[in-house]
Amino acid sequence: MMTRLPAAVLTLSLLTVASPALGYSTYTTLSQGVQTPCSCELEQPRKLRWGSPNLPYWIQEAPLADPISAEQAIHQSIGAWGKVEGCGAPGFTFGGVLADPTFEGQVPRIGYSQEHPELNTNLITWFSNPGSWPNGPGVLALTRLTYHPCTGEIFDADITMNAVDFAHGTTAQPVDDIMDVQNTVTHEMG
Repeated sequence: MMTRLPAAVLTLSLLTVASPALGYSTYTTLSQGVQTPCSCELEQPRKLRWGSPNLPYWIQEAPLADPISAEQAIHQSIGAWGKVEGCGAPGFTFGGVLADPTFEGQVPRIGYSQEHPELNTNLITWFSNPGSWPNGPGVLALTRLTYHPCTGEIFDADITMNAVDFAHGTTAQPVDDIMDVQNTVTHEMG
């Protein structure tokens, strides 16, 4: 009986040890199966990071009943990251609301154009037309990063919001089946 007690105590203690909670992922130049170019002479992997301390962002007008509230919620999300000390988040500057984020079809709605880097924007955009959401139906939002595969410098980030499969709102109190814009954008900005 004496030899079983320590084993039982050890088993119980192993079952009750808390594992660390993972609230975020740090992406590197080798994340997601990306291969570093052979010409890269920098030590790998390298953390992805912005090359500028102040970044502009634009918002496509939200296809919601109250697009102004959605815009305010997005600003509050971005502002929340600016208040976190020591996280290394850059500063953000609002560039404006874009009715046509494609610049009359010159650059893609989301992603990065190497042909026209001056037209690229860090954009928060909505997919609301049936069949337009390019990701799985269970994906609420997605952030797409374009970065240099050797240095890890981020060139562009676009947050896409799924308004095809999800209803979005900005109410102070949670509402069933309504996804909170501020919460979603805060998560995607992280």
